[in-house]
Amino acid sequence: MESTNSQSLNKIVEAKDNNFTDQLNIVFQAFQKTPMTMKEADAYTGIMRENICWYVRTLLMEERIVFLRKRRCWITRIKWCQ
Repeated sequence: MESTNSQSLNKIVEAKDNNFTDQLNIVFQAFQKTPMTMKEADAYTGIMRENICWYVRTLLMEERIVFLRKRRCWITRIKWCQ
């Protein structure tokens, strides 16, 4: 009984890891194409902005992306977005 529960739990954890990796790669490729705000990345990729914040944090820690400059977001029209 325990092995069945641990196997199904392992499958759930593995599926979450695959989803994280897939979305992380999508976000990374979007930022490679053009610099954008997280809200613009949300509109471009269809991934929720809240998740993109985590992916940006991960990419910054891995030194795969950097902030270039602050500029106006074209979606929210907020003056100084990163």
